[in-house]
Amino acid sequence: MTLEQYKEELTQTAKKLVRKGKGILAADESNGTCGKRLEGIGVKNTESNRRKYRTMLATTPGLGEYISGVILYDETLYQKASIYGVKAADERLIIDHFRDQGIIPGIKVDTGLRPLIDSLPNAKPGEHYCSGLDGLLERAQEYYKQGARFAKWRAVLKIHGDGDDDGPSERAVQENARGLARYARIVQEAGLVPIIEPEVLQDGNHTLGRARVEQERVYKAVMDACYEDGVYLEGALLKCAMTTPGADNPSEEERTPRRVSASTVGVLMRSLPKELGGIVFLSGGLPEEAASVYLNAMQKVDRSTTFEKRREWNLSFSFGRALQHSALKAWGGKNIKAGQAALIARAQANSEATNCQYVAGSQPSSDEHLHIAGYTY
Repeated sequence: MTLEQYKEELTQTAKKLVRKGKGILAADESNGTCGKRLEGIGVKNTESNRRKYRTMLATTPGLGEYISGVILYDETLYQKASIYGVKAADERLIIDHFRDQGIIPGIKVDTGLRPLIDSLPNAKPGEHYCSGLDGLLERAQEYYKQGARFAKWRAVLKIHGDGDDDGPSERAVQENARGLARYARIVQEAGLVPIIEPEVLQDGNHTLGRARVEQERVYKAVMDACYEDGVYLEGALLKCAMTTPGADNPSEEERTPRRVSASTVGVLMRSLPKELGGIVFLSGGLPEEAASVYLNAMQKVDRSTTFEKRREWNLSFSFGRALQHSALKAWGGKNIKAGQAALIARAQANSEATNCQYVAGSQPSSDEHLHIAGYTY
């Protein structure tokens, strides 16, 4: 089949993923990253323990009320669930438990970051490009057969300071924009909705104003590349960071929900086309509660009077750590009910936030800052 034949399916899948009251659980951590989190709660990084943790997530009662889709790592897409009292031969796939609740499976398809300065001139130290285009169409076709209906590709761009010349290099912006566009068009040819993720990292001490400038620059470049490669935008989603000052910037005034929400929505309105299927936010190391509060505040920003053209996208979430952090700690390797209760609490909080109904502090959460400089999956 071709992109033209998949267009209606892509459009409907994108709409389902960002419908009001629901968002995406990002559970696509690599085995190494998942292992670090398990070791943080005193659990060994083994295939069996990763399977138990992912099964805990997938079998959470009522999760489908708040979660529309789940991004998985390659191992998880083929992994059998670990259910106490069920023989291994009788176990179903983890994705089947998600699908039982109407949660659409997705798959991380990039193969990680590579140093940009090693391969291209005029890049700045610490910049990367994302790999994984080789053989992507064949992999995407196989993932579709396995049950995946959307994909994710994460590029990262770094702000190096607060000056006019301290943004990501033009080389990094263009290289990552082209990679994201190529990926998006390729997976659409296989029937997968692409989540296009150009993450402008929170690393550094830059101001809110510098974050706005650089995010707009990056998103415009990505959209230009998507137009050039013929990406079907109605069947694609953008995943991006909220617009905040750098993690090392001490300003509290620039972190208020009012400032962050107005800045974030303003960036999106000025840089993204109305045809885009929807927008989901990454949590980017924000505390669980802050991520929910910011998301709630964004729904209040008036998009019809502040800007010339109204944009109708739903603003939803695709959180990893901001959904899983408390759940992982509560689970602790064995307490399934506690882990599931913590996950549901954060899922419900963010569901309410997409409808501008979240009351700060109404659901249990952690205020722990989850930012890790140079974070990789």
